[in-house]
Amino acid sequence: MKRVLQLPFEVLWRFILVRLDRLVPIQALRFTSNPPYPVKVRLPSRGKHKVPIHLFVPDGLQLGKDAPIPVHVDFHGGGFFMGSCMEQAPFCAMIAATLNRIVISVDYRLAPLHCFPAALEDAEDVVAAVLNPLSPGGSKLRKKIVKKTAQQPQSIMGEPTNSDILDPTRLSLSGFSSGGNIALNLALHIENDDLRWPSPLSRDAPHPVPTLLFYPAFDQSCLPHERAPPSHLSPEKQAEILKPGRLQLANYLSPTYLPDDSRQHLRACPGQAAIDCLHPEAKIFLVLPEFDTLAAQSEQWVQRVEQEGKGDMLDVRRCQGMRHGWTQFPDFVLAKHEKAEKFQVFLESLNFLEKF
Repeated sequence: MKRVLQLPFEVLWRFILVRLDRLVPIQALRFTSNPPYPVKVRLPSRGKHKVPIHLFVPDGLQLGKDAPIPVHVDFHGGGFFMGSCMEQAPFCAMIAATLNRIVISVDYRLAPLHCFPAALEDAEDVVAAVLNPLSPGGSKLRKKIVKKTAQQPQSIMGEPTNSDILDPTRLSLSGFSSGGNIALNLALHIENDDLRWPSPLSRDAPHPVPTLLFYPAFDQSCLPHERAPPSHLSPEKQAEILKPGRLQLANYLSPTYLPDDSRQHLRACPGQAAIDCLHPEAKIFLVLPEFDTLAAQSEQWVQRVEQEGKGDMLDVRRCQGMRHGWTQFPDFVLAKHEKAEKFQVFLESLNFLEKF
């Protein structure tokens, strides 16, 4: 609270505005999403901090028969200063219901209350809880899954134990925009003369790490208004993408998460990391809308991956005529062709995950 009261007024009112969506109760998802509906859990993290998550447990899950169960961890977008798990619920529920996986949507810490690398630390601790059943976070996560499963009328409990409920060898990730920054970070093991920051995912693990990246923010060294629009667009379309009103909010709030002295940090710009930092078993489905100032940095990263001879770990889906964030917009605000492309991209995402 002290940090909030110290914010300049021009930042404070914008902060309040972008947090209004958090007043919506989780029960509202029964009108905006399909089942399974999430339960809120707070996982023990580093220090006294607890990471809030939305936990999606497939209806009719059969512990003892289906176990060990694959896990998918998702990260919402919002520039590290807005966004929430609520907007991710339809996507997360779709994965849980279609692929019969436990899905975790991470409510990581945001600016201006928290600075870099708070969001990444929360992400690392949630993944660590999935991987380690004996940790405080891992133990609580598994107990909540058992409790939730026992409450479902068609569930079969079997004889689960803490160690056999989840399958850490079948962990997948997804991230949207700034959440894509987090998801890519988790697949990176950085260890050089300037920085040692290992991933919670062991590089020695022989199993794939399937990762869905939707219009990710790979490079945060510049503010949104400083990014170049896609060069192939007409001057009129470039001007539309760079309208000051669209970028003003981000220009005020982005520096409250990532101050100038952190903008060049390799964990803030995971797209700048050496390609050999990627997990050797990473498998990435990358979604790039045409009308997006983040697309150029993703295309540059794709070129680097291919030049390093690792193009086989990438599946790039370029979406003509689409705008940044369109997959998370409610269907009623989308044009017919946008809804069709959203459906197709999500279908391809499911097919991609199902291979692993």
